[in-house]
Amino acid sequence: MSKARNISDKGHIVGRKNLIINGGFDVWQRGTTGSAVSNFMMVSADRWDAVRTSLDQEIDSYGNSYAHCVCGNFADTNYLSYNVEHPRKLLGKVLTVSFKIKSDDGLGSNAKVWARYYNSSNTYTVPLDTAFTYSSSWTTVAATFTMPTTPVKSDNYGLQIFIAANNASTNDNTKSFDVKEVQLELGSVATDFEHRSYGEELALCQRYYETAGSSHWATLDGSANVQYSFNPIYNFAVTKRVAPTLSLTVTAGVTYQRIGLSVNGFDLRNTSTNQSGYADKYLSWTADSEL
Repeated sequence: MSKARNISDKGHIVGRKNLIINGGFDVWQRGTTGSAVSNFMMVSADRWDAVRTSLDQEIDSYGNSYAHCVCGNFADTNYLSYNVEHPRKLLGKVLTVSFKIKSDDGLGSNAKVWARYYNSSNTYTVPLDTAFTYSSSWTTVAATFTMPTTPVKSDNYGLQIFIAANNASTNDNTKSFDVKEVQLELGSVATDFEHRSYGEELALCQRYYETAGSSHWATLDGSANVQYSFNPIYNFAVTKRVAPTLSLTVTAGVTYQRIGLSVNGFDLRNTSTNQSGYADKYLSWTADSEL
């Protein structure tokens, strides 16, 4: 059984209880805007997929970040989703999800929050499926559900949380909605949103994804065909969930060989020859270990 209810703002901050990472939409390593496509896309806010809606960063008058979502041109539900890692530790537990939502474009009459978990055969069960309404003012919604006592799948389909701005198969193209302060916690009561520091939230996100902008990584002296500063070792800021998918961008004309990759970092070896003239070379990269 599940239920939804409105709860009042309280202002007291308590610590380290939120099972949602980046529930305050503070971290945007991939960029602060994303396009609306009819698929699960994690292209802007860390740890969040957007389906048939963009997911863009907005900042309120107090400097707080939130998700501004614009519905795409699709005759179907627009929603955000979140994958919870290691849901087996939650077996048999009562959980409460809460968040704040509003729309300045008339959405709010047909919204829904739901959760689902998968077993090892990829069959899912829906322990939470609750409709709610909201308006042009921030509405706080909370819903409670119970996890099963039998094991669930432990990968990206272990436990998912969904927030749908509209649950009807209608086209709300260009209409928008805003979401902030998403929290998943143990117990049947929604408590005040946990505000973690930006540094802590970033580190939690970097377990799944990390990016590094352009940095100097080599100097070539083509006249003597000499190569300097190669075989660099790059250590990730945070140990990754699994060995990541690594994407590298290097200065044109440089060739390299990757000779190592782990949850902790990677190594590169220069294989460039016959460079013309003295030149500095640069590298940028991303490491993706998302669920």
